[in-house]
This record gives sequence, C-alpha cells and structure tokens, in this order.
Amino acid sequence: MNTLFLVAATVAAFIFGYRFFAKLLALEIFRLDTNYSTRAQSHPDGQDYVPTHRHLLLGHHIAAVTGISAFAAPIAALDWGWIPAFLWITIGSTVAAGTYAVGSFWLSSRFPDELGRLARNLIGLRACAVVRLLSIAMLSVVVAATAGFSAALFTTFPAAVLPSAAVVVGAWFFGSYLHGRAQSRLLPAAAVSLVALLLFTAWFGDIPISLSGQLTINLGDRIRLAIDPVIVWIVLLLVYAFVSARLPVWKLARPRGFLVAMMAGVMLLFFFAALIVQHPTIDAPQFHSPASGTRALPWLFLTVGTGALAGWHLLIVRGVTGRELQREPDARYVGYGVAVVQGLIALSAVVLAAAAFGDRGTWFAGAGALDGADFPRAASFYVDRYARLVAVLGLEPAVVRPFAATVLAGLSLAVLEAAVRALMNGLIDIAPPPALPGRRDGRRVRLWLVVLGGAALALHDGRGLGGVTAWPLLAVASLWFAAAGFALMALALRGARQPAPVPLALAAIVAAMALWSTIVQLWDWWRAENWLAFFVGAVIAILAASLLCEAAFAARRSPPATPEMTRET
Repeated sequence: MNTLFLVAATVAAFIFGYRFFAKLLALEIFRLDTNYSTRAQSHPDGQDYVPTHRHLLLGHHIAAVTGISAFAAPIAALDWGWIPAFLWITIGSTVAAGTYAVGSFWLSSRFPDELGRLARNLIGLRACAVVRLLSIAMLSVVVAATAGFSAALFTTFPAAVLPSAAVVVGAWFFGSYLHGRAQSRLLPAAAVSLVALLLFTAWFGDIPISLSGQLTINLGDRIRLAIDPVIVWIVLLLVYAFVSARLPVWKLARPRGFLVAMMAGVMLLFFFAALIVQHPTIDAPQFHSPASGTRALPWLFLTVGTGALAGWHLLIVRGVTGRELQREPDARYVGYGVAVVQGLIALSAVVLAAAAFGDRGTWFAGAGALDGADFPRAASFYVDRYARLVAVLGLEPAVVRPFAATVLAGLSLAVLEAAVRALMNGLIDIAPPPALPGRRDGRRVRLWLVVLGGAALALHDGRGLGGVTAWPLLAVASLWFAAAGFALMALALRGARQPAPVPLALAAIVAAMALWSTIVQLWDWWRAENWLAFFVGAVIAILAASLLCEAAFAARRSPPATPEMTRET
C-alpha cells in the first residue's frame, strides 16, 4: 500500500476530529467559557502562573509532553503489524488522547487546587493518598527516565550537543525579549529565532562535542565506582533542569519548549514533503505475530499508550502548562492540537519504520529486528531513516542527522524540565512550606528533593539506566492513571451538572484495558522471575483499581459539591 493513503486518511481524521469532535468537547461536554477566569489571569505570580498566548503555550505543551516514547513506541507497535499501529494512532489520538488533553486543561482551570485534594472531594479520603502516591512515583520515573534517554541521545549523537546549547541560549534571549511586550511581537520574534537556529544547526552541526572514556575508582581488586559518559550527561542534564525550574517559566522553559516545537514542526514539514516526492510503499506486514508470542491487545495499549494516552500528561498540565492558560477556550486549541501533533509524529515513525525497505524480507532484517523497547536505539533508527528519506529533497544526510537528533534531544529535555517543575510544584501544593525570611516559597528544598531523587533513581544501577528500566512500570501506572483522570473529569462534570458520557465511557474502556494489560504484564514478570517489578506492578494495580472502584461508588451517590468558579470582572 502507498504511504500517501495512510497520510491522507490520518490527516482527514485529525481535521474531522478538531473541527467536530473537539468542538463537541469544548461546547457540549466541558463547556469552555471565556467568562471563567483562569488562575493565570486572576492570580498571576510571574513564576508559574503566567498568562500565555495560545500559540506560545501550544509549542510549550508540545515539547513538555512529547518525549522519545512518541517516536519509539509506534516503532515498537509494528511488532503486531502496521494496521493495529495505524488504527491506534488515528482513533486513539482523535478520541482518547484529544479528550484527555482538553479535559486536563479544563480540570486544571476549574479546579486549580492540588489533585489529591480534588480526588478527596470527589471520591474520598483514600483516593487522595492513592493519587498523591501515584503522581509522585510516576513523575519521579519520568525525571529519571528522560534524563537517561537524553543522555543516551547526546552520547549517540554528539553533533547535537552544540545546536542544543544554542537552543538554550536562543531561548533565554527569546523569552527575555517577549516578556512584557505585546503579543503581536511573538510571530516575528519566533520567525527570526527559528531561522537563526536552523542556520546554526546547518553550519555547526558537524562539530561533535563528546565525552569519552571511563573513570574507574578501584579499592583493591574490585571496581567500586565506574563513571561513563552517560552518567556524566545525566548529572549535567539534571543540573540544567534544576536551574530551569528555579527560573520563572517565561525565562527559559517556555521559550525553549516553543523553539524546539517549531523545529519539530519543520522536521515534520520536510518529512511530508519528502513523502509526497518519493511516495514509498509499505513493506511491513499488515498483521504480525512477534516471536515473543504477545498479541496486539492488550500490549498495544501499554506500548503506544506511553506516548499518546499517558496518564502523567495530566500532571504536566496541572503543574506546568495549565498554569499558563490565558483563556479557558484555549484548552481546545492547545490540548487537542497537541494530540494531533503527537499523532502526526507517531505516524511519521510508523511510516519510516514500515516503508521504503524494498521488500518484506529486507524489512524483517531491518525494522522487524529492532527492539522498540530500546528507546535510544529506536530513536537512532528514526534519525537515520529520516535523513535517508528527506535526501530526496536535496538535503544532505550529514546536515539532517544532527538537526533531527537535536529535535529529539530537545523534546526529551523539555519533558525532563516539565517533569521536574511539575513534581516540585506538586510537592509544594501537597505541603505548602511556611513563610520564612529569605525563603519566599520553599521552592529550593522541594526542588532539591526532586532532583536528588531523580538522580538516585537514574544512577542506582551504576549505568544511568535506572529510570529507563523502570519505564515498563510507568507504562502500567500511566494507563491506570489515565483511567483515573477520565473518572475525575466525569465526576467533576457531574458535580457541575454537566453531561459526562464521553469521559465516563473512556474511563471504563481504559480501566478495562489497564486491568487486562496489567494481568498480562504481571504474568510476563512472573515467568521471567522479575520479582521486584512483579511486586511493584501488583501494588500499583491494587491501588489504582481500588481508586476506580471508589470512583464508581462515588458516581452513584449524589453529586459532590464543587467549588465556586471565579468569574472575570
């Protein structure tokens, strides 16, 4: 089959979804209203609650939730054939991911208090503890894993280091320039910054900056400590995330995320242009049974769900991007827009891994032999295949590879930034610090806890892969948390006397898939005698299932009292 058919079908589905389904969500389900003040409007603090133009917020949110899993998970899904991967990307992004994203912004706007307290008001006291525990655990794994992913990318593609540093410097000037100026300055400043970064990458992308060798500290005949480049990069990236979280969001995190999102947009533009010129055929099988014997359902939800329908996205919205929402109706544009962009990224990964191999035998020897669970290797595969495809446009692969690697590393680093800031703000919301002289809000202590905890989780194995190895547990927890997020949306809508059929139906479907996936995953860990993962996964499933059961009972009670909404004056 020609890949242009997949592109046309996906684009048509996304246009239909944004034009009609997202409009249904905005007007009939969540009833987004300009008359409701967001916290950024009513209580701006210049640090996190900063009213943001919707274009700028869209770019920041794209970068904040689009990590390597958005590229690698669809490649892994090809183990079951391109049809299941394509259907999940199209339907999952249009319906499930779009609803979850818009609903997350709505929930953050109408109920800006800490998520655990919201769960206690809507469900019960135990729900508060479960939500807090899962939130802290998931964001901690995201911090450790994205630090490991980013470090692996910089180690594999040293030519991306210098352009990535240029993005940070450019973002600093970009954010400082926009702060306090009219919103009409955004597009001209963005165009100048984008062109400058693209030219810098083209001119200096062939200058690698790498860390080589290994420092070993021996005590007697045994190696006590071995420090390789990945560990050094993890430390450096966590230091950067610490500094970024200390600064106001408008100074570095938001402009850097926006610039990286624009570079990702250019990357997708080149991809689709090259696809139109070459229009390759799909060599991957329509359906395929991998050697492991796993089936598309429920594994597809665990694999692709970490990139498309990830429960921890709700935490990023509440802790970072939701605090920048200027107008409540912008939730449709930003939330559903990000779901569409992530769907297009996933589509590009599927096409690059499924087409232009020449024949099916070559595909099985190439992408078919790729372990999609090895996210850094899958990202390298994406970069190489992308450079080969866009060569038909006359672009040199030696120039394209550093550019694509810079985009992937930049997105992964943006997720690290967002997770650190979200976890820090979450800890502040759970236990507000006392006002002490010289410690305005207690951010530093919480931030130290977040960064040191992420470093301990990432480095405990001695190789910097601690967070990466915990990613399967995050996939289980994230799917359960997505079901819980839909349940919270449904209960909040019910309390506001609004219809909630879509979130309620999605909560039931995702909960069923989470239960099925967890049982299969636990059995897999049992057979592999991975007792730690088995125990932790079982605890996550029990806690999350109990939370959803309590939510079901709460739905049968009279609607809970909801806090009064603050109206604009």
